Amino acid sequence: MPVDGIPIPPQPPPVVAMTDAQLYAETRKAIDALTTGGVNSYSLNGRSVTKLDLDELWQQAERLELRMARAEPGRGGMFRVGTFRRPT
Repeated sequence: MPVDGIPIPPQPPPVVAMTDAQLYAETRKAIDALTTGGVNSYSLNGRSVTKLDLDELWQQAERLELRMARAEPGRGGMFRVGTFRRPT
């Protein structure tokens, strides 16, 4: 509906908060669709991506894989429990 005769542009779809696992799955779907699905663009969480964005999508997938691996119990993270032995 126009305000003071000025049309209001359509709003982009809202960005949905996703877990790393959900965003990783959606990123992989976008990569697969763009590389093998015969599509030229794909909507990823409110953002349109194209084949020109594939490098960025691969980097995002790699970052998410690392974050998910670090978040798994016993798989690392920022801190690890260390044991120290007194020299003999």
